[in-house]
Amino acid sequence: MTLGQKIQQIRTAHGLSQEEFAAKLGTTRQTVSRWELDQTYPEIAKIVLISKIFSVSTDSILRDGISTLLMLGILPAECIAALIVRLLRPRNSHLYFIALPIKIFWAQNYIRALKTKKG
Repeated sequence: MTLGQKIQQIRTAHGLSQEEFAAKLGTTRQTVSRWELDQTYPEIAKIVLISKIFSVSTDSILRDGISTLLMLGILPAECIAALIVRLLRPRNSHLYFIALPIKIFWAQNYIRALKTKKG
């Protein structure tokens, strides 16, 4: 399941239109539509907000989504590494709870991708 499909699943499970969902997140309906179609991807801050508002874990939102982005080459591994470093900075220490699962998940998928390329 892609990141967009997960976002759509969360939205529809709560019986919200794209416009209502967007209003709760402080964004536009068009942005939500692009997320759901995997044309663009939400900022980490929006993913954390979705997690808080709709009581779902960030891990459940990101798990396959980041994997998909990495495998398609849309989100290079360097971006994930930079994101983790940024999240671990003291001013963002409240986001640390998502950094470790992302780091572990990224490492597992990165190793898997390298093995696939070699094999």
